[in-house]
Amino acid sequence: MKWNELEVICRYPAEGEELRQLLLASFECFLVRELGDFVPVAEHPVCRTE
Repeated sequence: MKWNELEVICRYPAEGEELRQLLLASFECFLVRELGDFVPVAEHPVCRTE
């Protein structure tokens, strides 16, 4: 699988850790759902819990 880069820009009046955590959690769920058929969750760097 070829690695790609994704840039996400949010224009939202709030800043800080709360917004960052919300976006990261949502994107991680998306990756697990979309990439799960190609890469086992334990092997994907985003989904590791180390």
